[in-house]
Amino acid sequence: MESSELNEIELSLNAGKSLILNSPAEIKVISGDVEIWGASISSEIRIEERKIPLLIESISNSRLLIRSKFHPAETKIPDSWREVEKSVDSGITIFIGASDSGKSSIIAYLANKLVARGLRVGIVDSDIGQKDIGPVGTISSAVFSDLPIIPWLKEPDKMYFIGDKTPRGHLLPMVVGVRMLADMTKADAILVNTTGYVSDDAAVELKLRKIENLRPDRVVGIDDGSLGDLLSRIPPYVKKIRIRAPDEIRKKGVAERMERRRINIGRYLNNSDQVELDINSLFIQWSPLGGGNIGNETLEFLSKELGVRAICGHEGPSFVYLLTESCPDAERIRKIEMLTGKRMKTEAVSDYMNLYVGLLDEQGLCEGVGLLKGISEGKIRVLTKCEKRPSGLRFGFIKFSDQGFEIGRRRVCR
Repeated sequence: MESSELNEIELSLNAGKSLILNSPAEIKVISGDVEIWGASISSEIRIEERKIPLLIESISNSRLLIRSKFHPAETKIPDSWREVEKSVDSGITIFIGASDSGKSSIIAYLANKLVARGLRVGIVDSDIGQKDIGPVGTISSAVFSDLPIIPWLKEPDKMYFIGDKTPRGHLLPMVVGVRMLADMTKADAILVNTTGYVSDDAAVELKLRKIENLRPDRVVGIDDGSLGDLLSRIPPYVKKIRIRAPDEIRKKGVAERMERRRINIGRYLNNSDQVELDINSLFIQWSPLGGGNIGNETLEFLSKELGVRAICGHEGPSFVYLLTESCPDAERIRKIEMLTGKRMKTEAVSDYMNLYVGLLDEQGLCEGVGLLKGISEGKIRVLTKCEKRPSGLRFGFIKFSDQGFEIGRRRVCR
């Protein structure tokens, strides 16, 4: 980031005034006491990454020199944040609220305040669609002990791969992943961010099971009117802190959310290389590939009946899960279902291209993410920046271009 590319502004801030600014930016304190996300800064801070929000508060009358492509906007730190700060200490705190209720912002603010008190702070980020820490589609964690804390700049310590931008259809992995990372996060205080999925029955169930599994010390509900049913169902052993969603938090549209995901994915895919992996050396999850209990003779029969090559599959008491070279005709699938009396779920290898995948270590944790680029002759090609040789692969549910644009979803044939 060249300073010549940035606009320069020198301004005065009265005590108690606040600004919000998106990076890339340079902020220099000329005089006075200034905080960024609740952490005191005495000289200069420089952020080169794009679209990182910077919350600046003047504690005393101050003067700043700001270089940025964007003009800072006036804002106000909600009084409710300061009230929550008095109630949050060590232990586990879960934050729930609808999209754009300010969960990420209050967590960044509290993390700085808690570290300033001398605590080690862990953040478990389970907002898989709008990530603060780590790549989209993962639950991730990081521990902080130095100021200032700007979570969006931190690389994750641990990751658990979900492979989608929404928890819908993945409720059990969401609960398991949050618990695994919370258990592994060695910190005095753990702050758990969650998705904005709060309104329907499945959303309420997901949040309640997370709370039941984690047994947090407190839950902070940031309410815009959508949390009434959820908060009333939380058991009384959990301390509930209910605050109003602040008006200062700007609402993001669909296009902006997609752009944020594109920037995030680009960060983890740019300058990637294709690696070739031996399918037989991997444990593969969420795909029939690399496993299954259907023998070659049955696969040959299915290939003939479906009119496409059946590669592998798994047969259960009431279903057949089959991977084929391309999608069979729907009428042929129905014929097999009538013949076997079992529901058939069929996926095509041709539809796996550019599918988002997680590269797993021997514990099943995610070491990196990538895009599936090819499957042939017992080999699988993945575009990834991960330098470690994975022990396993977990197939996701969303597709990205090499540039990070969303280009579709994984689908079932028929």
